[in-house]
Amino acid sequence: MTRAGTHTLALYTTKAVIVLDSEGKRLLAKYYAADYPTAKEQRVFEKALFDKTKKLNSEVVLLDSQIIVYKNSHDVFVYFVGTMDENELILMSALQSFYEALSMLLSYV
Repeated sequence: MTRAGTHTLALYTTKAVIVLDSEGKRLLAKYYAADYPTAKEQRVFEKALFDKTKKLNSEVVLLDSQIIVYKNSHDVFVYFVGTMDENELILMSALQSFYEALSMLLSYV
């Protein structure tokens, strides 16, 4: 939010898309914001994220003043990271679409 309570409009509503394996190691990650500019900072964030979500049964968590929606299936964790101003239902919809597309693509392998 900016001054006077108005929201800033941006093209990207997702700050990051992260896919981790069952041990918390990166399979895929794309950061759209410069919050974690180095690979080391990204790994630290991903480790904290995995440690927080590996035993939870929820779909939405807060970490470092960010809303994170995630889905886990078998041995893969898929995360979408957004700002605190972002609507978690929109993030969850984007996550679900990504997850279903990935499932369809990998079902033929």
